[in-house]
Amino acid sequence: MNIKKELREKMRSLMDDYQKSMAVLQRMKRLPDYYSKNDIEKQEAATKEALDGVNKEGKKLVEAYRASIRGSDALKGDEMTADIKLLNPAVKPTANDLAAAFDRNESRTMRRLIVEYCSENRIDIHRTFYTEADKMKAANILDNFVDSVTQRPEYSDTFLSDDYFSGNLPEVDE
Repeated sequence: MNIKKELREKMRSLMDDYQKSMAVLQRMKRLPDYYSKNDIEKQEAATKEALDGVNKEGKKLVEAYRASIRGSDALKGDEMTADIKLLNPAVKPTANDLAAAFDRNESRTMRRLIVEYCSENRIDIHRTFYTEADKMKAANILDNFVDSVTQRPEYSDTFLSDDYFSGNLPEVDE
């Protein structure tokens, strides 16, 4: 799941709907003699509902992401490969050996073990491994992002821009 991409696309789509509803409301308010008070109130309610929907759907995506990462750092014996032998204290693997093992293994179990071994032995393999805790912190930031977009919808174009996304929101997917 690429949460950032999915969240951004969903938020952009829903904010477009909200902005269309807001444009209708503003047009109605500019022409109060043409639209009844009841019509304007209905449009205000529809506009508020659209913005609430943005928040609800954004939160739902972030919560689904949280659910997908819960327990992801649990070690799974069936995911251990022959590369586990490199982590034996009797063996002295090089950074290149460990980097290659990291690249060969797609399982979180092996990657986690390799990264922990490298950390304990101060070996830099120039690879990134996001722990469950890292991903939960990122989910909290994304949750705050959803709130920011819906609390200040007039800035949604900025919040949803390429520059903002690439520079201000954490990388969380491997």
